[in-house]
Amino acid sequence: VDLDTGEVDGFGVLRPLERAVLRYLAEQEGRPVPVHELHTAVWGHAPTVDSRTAYSTVKRLRPLIEPDPRKPQFLHAVRGAGYRLTGSRWLAAAGPTAHGLPAARDPFIGRVAELEQLAALARAGARLITVTALGGMGKTRLAQHHARSVAGRTWWCDLTAARSGDEIGQAVVRALALPVDPHPVEAAARGLAQAGEGLLVLDNFEHLVELSEHTVGSWLDAAPQLAILVTSRERLGLVGENVLALGPMVPCDARALLVARARALGRDGGDLDDD
Repeated sequence: VDLDTGEVDGFGVLRPLERAVLRYLAEQEGRPVPVHELHTAVWGHAPTVDSRTAYSTVKRLRPLIEPDPRKPQFLHAVRGAGYRLTGSRWLAAAGPTAHGLPAARDPFIGRVAELEQLAALARAGARLITVTALGGMGKTRLAQHHARSVAGRTWWCDLTAARSGDEIGQAVVRALALPVDPHPVEAAARGLAQAGEGLLVLDNFEHLVELSEHTVGSWLDAAPQLAILVTSRERLGLVGENVLALGPMVPCDARALLVARARALGRDGGDLDDD
């Protein structure tokens, strides 16, 4: 199984969700993964009580990876505990493909509609998506969670400290693991073109908007298989840009986030008012 392309030698091609489930279970190899954890990691939100989404995905997945789906050798259901993957040596790309993406420290809560919008834009072939909002609205967290769901290669660049086109280029050169170059914007363009299909995430771009054509625009021109996701307080204004403007979280998700933060500080969250 090649988790980058989804190809299963001699059997067919995995769907993106099947690939994402298999990748997450491979990263947790040997450990029973609860359904709610798998659902949160892959779909971005905890399942409802009667949700059978994970079950249906595993059911579709088994015939593609098991010699006999009725007697699983690799993908096991653990009664009362979820699913466990063993023997992942047959996964050609089980390791992470996201370069520079920070590891998640806690579960991602809410933003289901926004994640679905990002996924829909990606499926439609959008090559430049800018997530806009005021500071503190969750642009970075949303972009990180979306990036973790992408099956192919992803390069993450935090541009908080960048102040020039060359510094933007240097961040991308580092993410691509390219040699230091005196002309980093051009070097990044060559590297992205050679890398082929992938997602470049540029986080915290709002103070660099005037440089977007020189950097983002040139890279989109140089690398036709590249998609770029930007987080910024304002749109870039480039041709072909798709803007996703974040609004406030829906009340139930906002409360769930507040409870989670309260529990992280040692409170049980039970005394928080429903309103």
